Amino acid sequence: MKRPLVIGHSTVSPCLLVEDIQQELEFLKAVFGAEVARRGGELDGTVWQIEVQLGNSVLMIGRSNGDNAPAAGMLYVWTEDLDATFARAMQRGAILISEPTDRPAGVREAGFRDPQGNVWWIGKRLRKLTNREVERRLTEQRRRRL
Repeated sequence: MKRPLVIGHSTVSPCLLVEDIQQELEFLKAVFGAEVARRGGELDGTVWQIEVQLGNSVLMIGRSNGDNAPAAGMLYVWTEDLDATFARAMQRGAILISEPTDRPAGVREAGFRDPQGNVWWIGKRLRKLTNREVERRLTEQRRRRL
């Protein structure tokens, strides 16, 4: 596969279609520290698309209209401070999916839905585990459930 044609983008570029670009932008700035990389498609003072920088990734966001109703997206974001990121999301009106939880695979995860319906899972690696250690932890977890 060849390199991406657009500088700053990876081969796969996630894209969300939302009703209110400004609301989504403010949520992403507050929760993840997102920065606007590019604005485009302004028509009659209305912004129809933006690109935001989230860490080393670019997220494209487009405005929906009656012909292209928004479909909720789901994204997974690795973060350095999961608990603080989760708290900011909750303060900004996110809806809880899963409280921060340490998983057997050595990852701390949480999930929430943003005010426009997009699902966000956030994760932080606690420590690198061997396959044998992950299997042992999963077996213990299954035993506790029975």
